[in-house]
Amino acid sequence: MNYPFETTLRVPYRDVDMQQVVNNSYYLHYAEIGRIAYLRERGMPYQGLVRQFDVEMVLAESHCYYKVPARFDDVLTIRVGIADIGRSSFKVLYEIYREATDDVIAEIRTHHVCVDRQQFRPVRIPEPVLELFRRDAVKSE
Repeated sequence: MNYPFETTLRVPYRDVDMQQVVNNSYYLHYAEIGRIAYLRERGMPYQGLVRQFDVEMVLAESHCYYKVPARFDDVLTIRVGIADIGRSSFKVLYEIYREATDDVIAEIRTHHVCVDRQQFRPVRIPEPVLELFRRDAVKSE
């Protein structure tokens, strides 16, 4: 798949477990790092979106497919793409891979709903965000 955005991170020691591999709970954190970096890099930092449009993009569902373990000090690339864009919801697809070996570490899918900050009820995705998502849309598998 051709992802429109990517960012990197180096696995810190705190993220590994007793087996010396990244604990599975951290992969969703890595996805969040990628998603937030994507918005910031595209000129729409998350906190700015919250203030400007009075909305939050809450996580409704997540799936992670673990392929091979990541380890301390690995440099990981997080690829990010937007899929299944609806009126108030969208999915983000991620691929995390180890730069040194090109091993795909994990494939992640998150489903987000745009909600009003006061009542947490679904609302339309703000038009500028919708335009960005459509521009960076990838095909869902």
